[in-house]
Amino acid sequence: MKRILTLMLIVVLAFAMISCDSNTDNSVNAATNNQVNEATNEETNEETNEETNEATNEATNEAANEATTEETNETTKENTEATEETTEETETTEEADAQPEYEFVPIDVTQLDDANRPVVTITLSDDQEIVLKLVPEVAPNTINSFLTLANEGYYDGVIFHRIIKDFMIQGGDPEGTGAGGPGYTIKDEFYVIDELMVTYLSHTRGIISMAKTQAPNSAGSQFFITHGDSAFLDGAYSSFGYVVEGMDVVDALATVETDGNDRPVEDVVIKTISVELNGYELTAPETISVQ
Repeated sequence: MKRILTLMLIVVLAFAMISCDSNTDNSVNAATNNQVNEATNEETNEETNEETNEATNEATNEAANEATTEETNETTKENTEATEETTEETETTEEADAQPEYEFVPIDVTQLDDANRPVVTITLSDDQEIVLKLVPEVAPNTINSFLTLANEGYYDGVIFHRIIKDFMIQGGDPEGTGAGGPGYTIKDEFYVIDELMVTYLSHTRGIISMAKTQAPNSAGSQFFITHGDSAFLDGAYSSFGYVVEGMDVVDALATVETDGNDRPVEDVVIKTISVELNGYELTAPETISVQ
């Protein structure tokens, strides 16, 4: 019996030892597992963090590079535009600096000599006369055209169809409407250049000049005589002579009754225009055909 009890005690003790060993092993295993898990987690976290940081850095760098590139492109564009503007301003300044400084001098008709200076006399139907001296120095082709037409009798019987007091009296249209002409036009002539001096005949009172449309080189046969100073016409209409006798006749014509179109109620008729060349060499005018 004792032997049986002893054996049973031995068995119980053995089981108790095994149980303790098992718990110890489980504790060891648990500790080991915890260490492994912690190490694994640390490595995983480090790898994850590294990958995340790398991705974030790459995205940040790309965004920063794109923003920097856009800013650089905009700055480059602005600099290019500024350079172009500066270049254009420089070119304009250089062109302006390259232009010579001309002195514009109006002709003093009281100082003109009579050498080779044509004289024309406009005789009206009532035999009143307007006498003018011409200035070939400024407008030779204009004068050649006007004198050629006058010598051909072109102006005989033509009226002054437009009169505006304190401005001018206008005639020379065979149709009497303001739309007629000789079938050609001539080039504009405004001044003569002698080195750096520009000489011109200003539209002061008593100047004869060519009428035309707003288009350049459109004068034909129509002319006007200024009743008042009209310098604003300078450089737009070809002046070519001045009244030396009969300004009182011009004054009288400027006050005739006119209608709403500035046409005299009673016709003011040119009987004839006579020419004295006084040594001036008249040549055929250079003309532009009217299509």
